[in-house]
Amino acid sequence: MDRKDTELDHCEENKKVNEDGNSRKRWLSAEREKIAAMDRKQRLRYFKDYYLMPALVIVIAIFCIVWFLYDAFFARKNVLYTGALVGCQVSDEGKKYLTDGFLDVIGGRPGKDTILLSEDLWIIFSEEDAENYQAADSNIYVNIAAGDFDYMLIDGAVIGQYASLDAFADLGEYVRRYQIAEEDIYSQDGKAIAVKLSDEAEEQACITSFSGEVYLVIVDIKRNASYEELLMEYLLQTQ
Repeated sequence: MDRKDTELDHCEENKKVNEDGNSRKRWLSAEREKIAAMDRKQRLRYFKDYYLMPALVIVIAIFCIVWFLYDAFFARKNVLYTGALVGCQVSDEGKKYLTDGFLDVIGGRPGKDTILLSEDLWIIFSEEDAENYQAADSNIYVNIAAGDFDYMLIDGAVIGQYASLDAFADLGEYVRRYQIAEEDIYSQDGKAIAVKLSDEAEEQACITSFSGEVYLVIVDIKRNASYEELLMEYLLQTQ
């Protein structure tokens, strides 16, 4: 394509743009004149017939965009720590104790930071459920391996099934620090990988389980030492 052809193409494009601009101007001018000649009632009727629906669509679209931006950049809270309940349940008060209560302990910013708690990952209804549980918890295994949880509270009826994952930290230091009795420790390969909450601790956290025993484990994937120590003190201090 030579220079002359290129210049002609540019001229045609500019001509089209000018024509489109002039058409819009003529349309706007005609609309203004038409609306100016109407009384108030006619204007309302005209708006309802021709502009109400497009205006609603635009308003809804703007609202959705603003909501998305707010949720994505302003409302989303910074997750500081994450817990999970397996075979255990907490009351609303207990959930607040394990989330907002612990957030206060670590000095989180209310409204900006948060502590997550995954509840009811699996509920035990009978001893048979506990025996058959291993075939139904593959999704939880994936969550553990991915480091989605920093700690877990697990019913004593199924703690042994999770011990085989080799994903929990050795809590020997905390066992010594809080002088936890040997019968309240779940060990594997010589390591204390879970400690049982005392009755007082369970009551304080408003937590219940099928077996009546609740074990605390720390997932050994991406540990936050400072938060971990505060959590252990928070949940074991009554022992």
